[in-house]
Amino acid sequence: MGLAPAKAAKRNVDHGTRRFLLAAMVLIGFITFVGGDLTGNHPVRAAGALVLGAAGVIAIVRGLLWRPGRRADSVVVIVRQDQPALYERAVRAFGSAQVLYDRRLGERRKGRSAPPIEQRQKERRQRADVDFEIKAFGSARVRL
Repeated sequence: MGLAPAKAAKRNVDHGTRRFLLAAMVLIGFITFVGGDLTGNHPVRAAGALVLGAAGVIAIVRGLLWRPGRRADSVVVIVRQDQPALYERAVRAFGSAQVLYDRRLGERRKGRSAPPIEQRQKERRQRADVDFEIKAFGSARVRL
């Protein structure tokens, strides 16, 4: 119970704070490197070079892993009800929290005629391509 708030706080650190911390790391490494060079203190200069190298590695890894507007947990896989084997494979690949069965049963207004004046401002099911993928392939990946 005590770990949940810590994980939530760690997950909620915004990108601006992360950029600031990386910039601070570069600045500290640079100041340490130059200070050690000017005073002739080689261990201090080496520590500054080590901090600069670590900041560079962090920046490179972040650049390789970063994708704009996407989070790892913002993808959901929707599987058709009649595809239990596909559902099991998706759960093994993505985890049970990111895989759902398609619970929709179709249009609710099938048998009735449309109202004389359309009351809805827009279509509720905006993702026609997702509907097509679920019908054609048995599953679809949806970004939230």
